[in-house]
Amino acid sequence: MASKLPAAFPVIKGKFEDLPVKVQDYVADKVKLCTPANLHICDGSKEENEALIKILLEAGIITPLSKHDNCYVARTDPHDVARVESKTFICTENKRESIPQAKRE
Repeated sequence: MASKLPAAFPVIKGKFEDLPVKVQDYVADKVKLCTPANLHICDGSKEENEALIKILLEAGIITPLSKHDNCYVARTDPHDVARVESKTFICTENKRESIPQAKRE
């Protein structure tokens, strides 16, 4: 039995009912967990891709790479990291493998 979205939850694009039942269950569970403002079901079309890129560019979230067509860079906030160098441990059999060595020319 498929999970249901919260009552009157706004799906701004796509049809929730058209998703496979297992995907409906997963999405409904994540909507309840994360409580987003709305749901956009991607269709993967070229038009949708262009619209999303436009939104990200206008918001300054992505920047085009000048040397490559249709390539962008997205940088995260330096304070929003999954690891902190002072808390990172590298385990190797040989200590020299874990410490960068200066190149000799």
